[in-house]
Amino acid sequence: MKIFIFFITFISTLNVTLGQSVTISPSKIDTKQDEFNNSSITLTSHSQPSIFGIRYAGNLASPSSIPASTSLLALFSRGYNGTTISGITGFINFSSTENFTPSSNGTAMIFGTAINGTTTAFERMRITQDGKIGIGTTTVSANEIMEINGRIRLRRGAFASGFWLNNSANGTALTDGAFIGLNNETAGSETAGFWLNGAFRWYVDRNGGTTQNSATVSNLAGTGLRNVYADANGTLTTTGNAVAFRAKRSNTFVFTSNGGTNTIYFDNEEYDPSNAFTATTSSGIFTAPETGIYHFDISVVINCTVNSPSTGQYVRLSIQNASNNEIAFKDYFILNNEIFFTINLSTDLQLNSGMQIRPVLINQTSALISPSNGSSTYFNGHLIR
Repeated sequence: MKIFIFFITFISTLNVTLGQSVTISPSKIDTKQDEFNNSSITLTSHSQPSIFGIRYAGNLASPSSIPASTSLLALFSRGYNGTTISGITGFINFSSTENFTPSSNGTAMIFGTAINGTTTAFERMRITQDGKIGIGTTTVSANEIMEINGRIRLRRGAFASGFWLNNSANGTALTDGAFIGLNNETAGSETAGFWLNGAFRWYVDRNGGTTQNSATVSNLAGTGLRNVYADANGTLTTTGNAVAFRAKRSNTFVFTSNGGTNTIYFDNEEYDPSNAFTATTSSGIFTAPETGIYHFDISVVINCTVNSPSTGQYVRLSIQNASNNEIAFKDYFILNNEIFFTINLSTDLQLNSGMQIRPVLINQTSALISPSNGSSTYFNGHLIR
């Protein structure tokens, strides 16, 4: 028996020395089978049993360092298919990821399997040299710890399925970070949402109805587009007031001549659901309720019946801010001593929340002018986005 073991050891050593593959048949080394009647290799030691794969480039007499993309150790699986022994159906491969030096030995682990109905194993997962994991892909982006090519299903364990997002302190309390996942796990009544600071702050049910801070907004569900508004507490609603207004004039006022600047008062308000326009005989100010782009239309019919302006003189219709700075204007030049004419100004303006504007008429003629009342003199506007 000692001679037989020595012979096997000698042959194995000789094959390794010559750079050959070594085939070990466990039944020849140990005629005993394991408790499941399977042939197996068992490493028994008083210290840690280990398997090493040591590879070098060149040859034993003149070894050289391992280059990148070289297999260092591989475990392969094959099986009898009814006719012959199959090709490789699965593998675990340790591969160098850089040229080996005394101070740099980057290595990756690659796992491969053969899909049902095929005969060849391909890579399915790898652990990169810096510990990143790629599943269904041979590369992992530099900024991600894991990259998966395909869908993920998270099954419920002891807790609801979902993702925890840690904060900068990596705290583990329920008030640390955020959770994205199921709120109600009952089959047929599931809701999914966002957990922040110890509670679900927003979630959506199976029908598209949403709840934010315990306030249900069920009419977000359905087809088509609808506006969504947020109040000062951040609660969503679909019934917010539209930002739009229209006003006309009912008062009479004669504007001064030769450079006189006068605010045009539109005191007869037709609609203003967001209460953004002040419609009085002493104020014509619009206050932007939110930051955005607004569209405005102003039309003013001018009456110069007191005295006629001269040809070539002009009247300016402008929009000014609270600092009396002009941000839009339209000039109308007098033709043939006109005594009735209309000035129209249409413009888009980007306003910050709380910014105020007003329509102003600047009379650069020698005549006294008066904006007419009625449907042809109006000021309207609305929020575009």
